Amino acid sequence: MENQYRDITNWTGMLHQNPILDSEENSKTIVKNEEVDAWYFRELEKQGMLLNEEQIHVVRHGEGPLLALAGPGSGKTTVMTCRAGYLLRVKQINPQKILMITFTKKAAQEMRERVGLLPGLQRSQASLIHIGTFHSVFLKMIRGCGHSEKIIASERYKQIVMKKLLKEKGLHQKYEPETLLEYLSHCKLNNKSLDNSAGETALQVIQTFEKWKKQQHSIDFDDILVKALQELQSNHDLRRRVQNRFEYVMADEFQDTNYLQFELLKVMINTHQNLSVTGDDDQTIYSFNGARNEFILQFDQVFPSAETVKLESNYRSPGQIIHFSNSIIQPNKYRREKKMYASRRRKDNNAEPQFLRAANVEEEAKAVVDEMMLLKNKGEQYRDMSVLYRTASSSRAIFEELTSAGIPFIYYTSQNQLFYEQAAVRPLIDHLRLIIDKYDIKAVEGVLPSIYISREAALSSVLQNTEVHPLLQVANSSNLKPFQVKTVKERLNLLDSIEKMKPATAIKRMRTSFYDVYLDTKDAKASTSYKDSLLEALDELEGSAKRFEDISSFVKFIDSMRETFYQMEELKKNPQTDAVSLMTIHRAKGLEFSYVFFIGLSESILPHSSVIESMKGKSIIDGHITQDKALEEERRIAYVAATRAKECLYLSSPSFYRGRKVGISRFIEDMFTGRHKKQAKSVWYCSSATCNIWQEIDSQNITEKNKTCPLCKEEMLKGERVIR
Repeated sequence: MENQYRDITNWTGMLHQNPILDSEENSKTIVKNEEVDAWYFRELEKQGMLLNEEQIHVVRHGEGPLLALAGPGSGKTTVMTCRAGYLLRVKQINPQKILMITFTKKAAQEMRERVGLLPGLQRSQASLIHIGTFHSVFLKMIRGCGHSEKIIASERYKQIVMKKLLKEKGLHQKYEPETLLEYLSHCKLNNKSLDNSAGETALQVIQTFEKWKKQQHSIDFDDILVKALQELQSNHDLRRRVQNRFEYVMADEFQDTNYLQFELLKVMINTHQNLSVTGDDDQTIYSFNGARNEFILQFDQVFPSAETVKLESNYRSPGQIIHFSNSIIQPNKYRREKKMYASRRRKDNNAEPQFLRAANVEEEAKAVVDEMMLLKNKGEQYRDMSVLYRTASSSRAIFEELTSAGIPFIYYTSQNQLFYEQAAVRPLIDHLRLIIDKYDIKAVEGVLPSIYISREAALSSVLQNTEVHPLLQVANSSNLKPFQVKTVKERLNLLDSIEKMKPATAIKRMRTSFYDVYLDTKDAKASTSYKDSLLEALDELEGSAKRFEDISSFVKFIDSMRETFYQMEELKKNPQTDAVSLMTIHRAKGLEFSYVFFIGLSESILPHSSVIESMKGKSIIDGHITQDKALEEERRIAYVAATRAKECLYLSSPSFYRGRKVGISRFIEDMFTGRHKKQAKSVWYCSSATCNIWQEIDSQNITEKNKTCPLCKEEMLKGERVIR
């Protein structure tokens, strides 16, 4: 293959710094034996917990608010659990007075287990500490206030109910259930009243949905927090009991806190102010769930007496990866200034991030798999490797390449779906299936919604005559309106016209004929992130289909991928399976892998096209987030991905994506702009219009005549660059 992974740090001296702390002190030397709490740290040391100076400061913190800015791999869970142990054993705090709160059941369970393993602490004593998620803690509280509603835990179920309400009002072609539910959640999590900003008819549907929940005596996760805050604000006795019960409150992953959660925390600790939080504003990547990094940025404004401690020692990654990650995040303006330092060297001290500029996503996937097999041949395990990507659609090519190579992998998806079974993709595939087999009833079901015919009304008439096309039988049924009959016949003619086409051409024809209009993705005035995700999936489907000469072979390939998907699902049941992990960057936050393959570092993938278009006024950023902050969140997503790597980080940037040539992500190019230099320099600069890479000319190589861009491989030219 022409493109191979290369060391990214060798291209310019800007990246040669390795922030490594070779002689970092720890509790053995910091905490003297004559100190009153030295015995506690000696016990921790016996269990291998050697805390650094900043960690010790957090553990020892007494009364009042504390913000621990805990960067990636800085041992924040260790610090939180050690602090809980310190409160119990050194401060002799009643364990029932301590609340440790986090965001996921898994994190809460891990915290509970680690507290129970602290030296000198009885499990029965540790179990009295209240450890849970925001929702579990406040659900228990509102249950005590008499709220007995059922919990709607399934987002999919809510979407189905909302879709039914839209159909009943004849609005299913105008609004997407997901969009209305996102708006409703945004209002609740930010304590805002519903208004007409989403449109009068949309507001009516949302209000009908809320009435339906009341009739069903049901609430969802957002309602738990809403009702909890209402109860605390209106019920003086409850508020007093909660404040007296929990005298020490610790909150993990504080950067993911939304407005309601922060208000709940403030009410709980109002009388004693004993709130200690750990988090990293550089890892705020869940704004779509209401997370707001301003709560970290403004923490000492809300709590003027707050102490702030920076945990900047990274115990996960080698210095080269840490410096690369620092370089990614540094340009962000809305952040607390900090810089991570590596506390270890890699065993071979050769951990420069590797970069690949691939021709397309298929070549990118092939290079990733080739590198994985090389690592496996060197004795590494697949379970130590992960592929991270910005959106689920970006996983299609690597999924298929791993399948082709016979490499086991676990595919983590939010909806537990194969790409080809996504709601936006499957109807087009069902049309292709009908070309192959017109009596494929499941495919008929999948086609009917795009003809605006309900499955229930139509399928009763199907298969009455096995010699007539099922869709024609639908058209001849007596309960259809004239426009529906016309649409069915037009669809049959379309299927006939595309039967002999290549699958990619057939998909494009269906999109231009009816499907893009059906999904309401053709509005050029303004797109939303939801619309853009639909277009992204459809473009990816076209890209996949281009490899096949006929519709039949493409559909057979999809069926083989579906079979592989279900086989891979079985691997999840065994945590010791030697399999590669595939997941979005959002899913990977909090995790770590020895070898991370960070794919899709191209403009319109990361940063995402919806954010780029919003900066041109062609797209709408959903929620409260502004366009410049949306771009900063994209940069934080890249930072989170890079900081997952323990041994080696592989970066790749496809040149073509969704049928268009795309440049290397600005998050990579920013590292080579020399923004901090102050004088004119002789440089090589890339001749490509889509690549802004330049490189200072080394005095020893001043006579060099030819040079190729290390990123896009175009010719580089000589010139001067004046740096501000």
